[in-house]
Amino acid sequence: MRTILLLASVALSRVASAEQCPADFDEFIGAFETSAEFQIEHWKRPLTYRYLEASANAEPKPVEVAVTLENAGEFAGVEFPSAAQRAQEKLEQTVAAPDPKTRVVRLSLEHSDLEIKYVFQQTAACWELTRVEDTAL
Repeated sequence: MRTILLLASVALSRVASAEQCPADFDEFIGAFETSAEFQIEHWKRPLTYRYLEASANAEPKPVEVAVTLENAGEFAGVEFPSAAQRAQEKLEQTVAAPDPKTRVVRLSLEHSDLEIKYVFQQTAACWELTRVEDTAL
């Protein structure tokens, strides 16, 4: 019975989110960057996180993990920084639209190998973060 109530609560939360979701990506990303709760509501489950694992003896190797709410704290790169955090860390943000239903938000640091890409897909209900690619060493 608890499982049914929990699933119903999540479903109702998603319906409410869909009604409150900005259709315009610029408005959506504004809400996404200012609210951790809004971010979590608009993650694909599980979220794909790709990063480079550096070791002292070998070339960096790409790693891909499935991030859930339970293990999200283990992967700092999946959290989308606020405008204030980006300004403090001097991160540059660019947005690309490879197709009408996809947006790639790229955060980078000038004169550095730091680059993180956040890939969003538009669904019937809203925009959703589907993948994070962290290529920094």
